[in-house]
Amino acid sequence: MSSASWPITLRVALAGIIGLVGSVLVIQMLLWPALPDGAATETMARALSRGLGRTMALMVAGLLFAGPLILIAIFAGAIFRPSIERHLLPWSLGSPVAVWLFACLVLVLMTESASRPQGFLHRLAAAMGSAENLLFLLGPLVSGLAFYGLSVPRKQTPPV
Repeated sequence: MSSASWPITLRVALAGIIGLVGSVLVIQMLLWPALPDGAATETMARALSRGLGRTMALMVAGLLFAGPLILIAIFAGAIFRPSIERHLLPWSLGSPVAVWLFACLVLVLMTESASRPQGFLHRLAAAMGSAENLLFLLGPLVSGLAFYGLSVPRKQTPPV
């Protein structure tokens, strides 16, 4: 049984978890160097356990933030299933951009200057260009690519 025959809700959920894991690993690589200060005196086991603890903490925090988005994606996948299956590549590439724009919009609306209408588009453009907010694009992009990989039907090769 190929993964394309799995229910779309299962593929969306699995792709969301893959995106979360991928973004956590990238955050780990970007925020913490491979060998922390004092690595010469620290044992490898201790450094690995600290890295594993950080990864687990980031996964829990990521699930708290991305969990509702993954649930929304599961419901959207169930509702728009025929369109997604007909136009798989545009959905797989367009939905991460939509999630990123939504996250930037929420961040702009949460600032204390959100009550002022002037400069809203400028603040949104600044949020979209911020390197920190590009991480909001990374997780959904990995999820979109994972969903595409899980959804493309595999060609069956005849047995020899």
